Amino acid sequence: MRISRVYGASRPSIRKALRPDGTEIKKKLPDGSEVSPIDWPTHWYGTTREVTIDKVAALYDGIEPHECLVLGGAPDGQHVTRLRCTDFRLPPTDLMVLDVDGMPYVEGHSDETLRADPESTIRAQLAQMFGSVAVEKTHFVVALSSRAGFTGDFCAHVWIGISPLCEAKEIAKLQKSLPADWLDASIFQAGRVLFAAPPAIEPDPFPTRVFDLKGEGMVFDLSDVVRSTEGQVQLRKQFSRGKHGLYKMNTGPLDAGEGGVSGECWNFILSCKRAGMSEDDAIAALHDEFTRLEVPNATWKRMRKVIKRPDGVTDPALGEARRMYRDMRAGETLVFGMPAYREPETTLTAASEALRRAVRDQIDREGVFLNKVTLGVGKTHEIVELVTSRDVKALILAPNHERCTEIVNRLNDAREKRLYDAFDQVGQFEEIEDRWLERPWESWRGRSAEGMCSRLDAVNAAFRAGVSVHKHICGFPTPDEDGDVKRCPRFATCAYADQIMNFWRYNWVAPVAMISHLSRIASDADVVIIDEGCVEHLAGNKVVPLEDLLAPRPGRLGELSRKAHCDLLEDTQTLTFDEVQEALELELEEKPSPHVEPDMTDEQIIANCEPGSYRAGCVSIWRAMLARMEGGENHLHVFSETKKDDNGEESTRWWVDVAWRRKPRLLEKVDTVLLFDATPNEVALRAHWPEIEVFEVEAPKLNTRVVQVTDAVGKRSQLINDLPKTDPQFKAEEARVKKARQRLADWLRAQPGYTVVVTKKDHREAIEKEHRFNRVAFAHHGAVEGKDVWDFPDGKRLHGVDVDNLVILGRNAPQPYHLEAIARRHHADEDAVKTMGWYRTENWELGGGVAGYRLRHDDPRVDAVLKNVAVDSLMQAVGRMRSVRRDKMGRVFVMHSMRLDIEVDECVSAEQVMRRAGDVTLLSASEVDRVFGAGGRNTREIAKRVTATHKYRMKDKAAQPKPYLCAIAAGADVDQCMTDLGAVWWEAVSTE
Repeated sequence: MRISRVYGASRPSIRKALRPDGTEIKKKLPDGSEVSPIDWPTHWYGTTREVTIDKVAALYDGIEPHECLVLGGAPDGQHVTRLRCTDFRLPPTDLMVLDVDGMPYVEGHSDETLRADPESTIRAQLAQMFGSVAVEKTHFVVALSSRAGFTGDFCAHVWIGISPLCEAKEIAKLQKSLPADWLDASIFQAGRVLFAAPPAIEPDPFPTRVFDLKGEGMVFDLSDVVRSTEGQVQLRKQFSRGKHGLYKMNTGPLDAGEGGVSGECWNFILSCKRAGMSEDDAIAALHDEFTRLEVPNATWKRMRKVIKRPDGVTDPALGEARRMYRDMRAGETLVFGMPAYREPETTLTAASEALRRAVRDQIDREGVFLNKVTLGVGKTHEIVELVTSRDVKALILAPNHERCTEIVNRLNDAREKRLYDAFDQVGQFEEIEDRWLERPWESWRGRSAEGMCSRLDAVNAAFRAGVSVHKHICGFPTPDEDGDVKRCPRFATCAYADQIMNFWRYNWVAPVAMISHLSRIASDADVVIIDEGCVEHLAGNKVVPLEDLLAPRPGRLGELSRKAHCDLLEDTQTLTFDEVQEALELELEEKPSPHVEPDMTDEQIIANCEPGSYRAGCVSIWRAMLARMEGGENHLHVFSETKKDDNGEESTRWWVDVAWRRKPRLLEKVDTVLLFDATPNEVALRAHWPEIEVFEVEAPKLNTRVVQVTDAVGKRSQLINDLPKTDPQFKAEEARVKKARQRLADWLRAQPGYTVVVTKKDHREAIEKEHRFNRVAFAHHGAVEGKDVWDFPDGKRLHGVDVDNLVILGRNAPQPYHLEAIARRHHADEDAVKTMGWYRTENWELGGGVAGYRLRHDDPRVDAVLKNVAVDSLMQAVGRMRSVRRDKMGRVFVMHSMRLDIEVDECVSAEQVMRRAGDVTLLSASEVDRVFGAGGRNTREIAKRVTATHKYRMKDKAAQPKPYLCAIAAGADVDQCMTDLGAVWWEAVSTE
């Protein structure tokens, strides 16, 4: 534990120590009298000196009669209007203090035995609390209370060493949970005070009041009940988000409060500090408020009255109002969290070589191998080199069709280059031994792709009815059939049939969505390579309306369906296993068996495949209920969804989510599978391949400057109006969000170069509905995987490494039940997935000691999905620009305070970043209005928190005698920044 910065004997810097009910905590002396700690001289300890269990006894040595040891300060939360806030902070601790107040004596011990033989009595009491074995092995320090020996029960402070290092609030939480009414669990909470003072008794029956019982020096292991702070750092947690308008005092007479400190004054000063006002401006604003309320001059003089500091020195400038400003921390508190992400200390060359060695080893072995590869290391290059350097038949799966086309082009380019090199070396094509040169690369296109199947409506109808499309519509022969097989009349000209018939002649690149399809297209492959994004295709689900069970059903099936509806809605189990099995059999009997042949017309096939009363969703429910009765809890989940219409009316609908683990049938006959992914959900992958081998390689990102905001930008409530049109506040809210979208659009246009914005779909739609851009392209959260080419409205097409700015606008964190449903699909045959109302937040450092956060779920399987969706999807977007091979400097603006695996160069507020054009923060009101359209009136407040680095002119000196001020980010190219801004002259601001 750390307690230090000793001020010496002085009055405590708090008015009172209050219990939660508002009563004051006083020191009780043996004679029964109570003394307020305000009247005592105090040794005040702050937060910098290390104190271990070995040094605890020394803390009591310097305490004189009528002095106390303060381990806490005044709370700065609900009592902020009544107490003076202090700068006290509780650091992580490896000590626990039990304030034993009134513990009954063990049989055979009393006040008399305590006075006669204090050590043996103390050991007996400790044995009662912890057990005799623990007393012999553990190091205790026991300080008898000033009341000890006079109350008929045991009163003392018991200090114990603990592990692991944890926050003091964790200890307080643990103590509160202990079932002992004689234990005061409040001393380790901020705002509580531990008084340890010798009483004024002559003579004192205890010449020694502190007993150091070392035992074998062991400590208590609390790792199962507290969270360790090992490796954590102190962070500055920013004050609450949103706008902070100035607090207006009541129009009635001011209550001067105790000692001249008014609760309303506290709130007013606090709101000034939160709004970013300087100390002088806050005092001036308070004086203006007093003038508005016509407060007597005597009250203002009292607020300005000179006060003495604890050391006796008088500061003529320090009045009550200034002390309030300095004591207030504006809601900014110290927390403990994980340190910021730091780029790995490797090189690009070393990372690429490590990847090459790993892949060359994997290709010669059987199994599934995952390569966690940082974007830009050369993953695609390695894939091309791998499959073109040896005689193998390869199937490559890519995230989307665009990525498939890109890989095919690169592979065929490599094939042609290798072919020409072989001609140059040999001169004869027949002598080339590489058989793969004879097989070009093709991109697999699904049946529904443009120009493929011309009978798509009939195919979809047959598929929904459970018809074998390949056999009964296309007419593909099976191995045991004769050559006389009916085929689709368009079979000879069908592009889909052609690619199936030619699959054996080519190497193929296919979308990863085919991973759960039939294995026929991969049965001839020597190796399958998956380039990102296979996890989501390894799990399936079907969301069925619960009221489907109430639809008219024949006879016994209708009765069972209604009982199932009640069971699912009320979470009961009245149906037996046999009844559910019976219902499933009856449901399947309702399934139509349509007669379909290839030579039928499309209209006839669709008519024959009409579902009738058969409901596939109900079949899924029955199957899931059977699985749940057999122990597979995750197969079935019932949830409700409440929506509002335009009139504000709420409607609730119940759904059944049926989940299952898909089989990657495409890989069934393949011996070697290589996965390449920058941000995989490794927990989910291990559910499908428990023996998967993982190789991880990272490399530092180059030429990128990351700026992250510390308060809200891009929240839905800022940009989208969710009020119904009938709400009286609808028009005002619509005007507010429209103004916010206008400001954001102006900021995006002002950024030099080309900008990619990753945001939510509704944000994009609302912005693009009102604004047009030339150099701004949009993408959606969770839809950037594998995307590395961006098309801009002005016709420009750029790769990620050539984009100038990347903006992550808001974060993506779906409701917990959505992600819990995803986890159920991957882990469908395991223990039930835990559910949460909302996620926990854990503190993580963004950079420079500024606290951000990361969302957590109590179930590690759901937490892995959460990270994949909320964090890794953003990292995919960031990684496309922050390539390790980037040549020119790029900027990343992260418009939220969630911590990503990205090294942050600068943390700024939303107001500051919205005045930034590239690497330049504009500090002149007229320039802000010119560049961003509006906002210059608030620039003065920003200028107080930002140091100007340069001044510049947009015109010659005669036309603009006074230059504008700006702040250029450290390390930025000043000349390029000024050129982008359009300045004609600039120079650095003198620091003298």
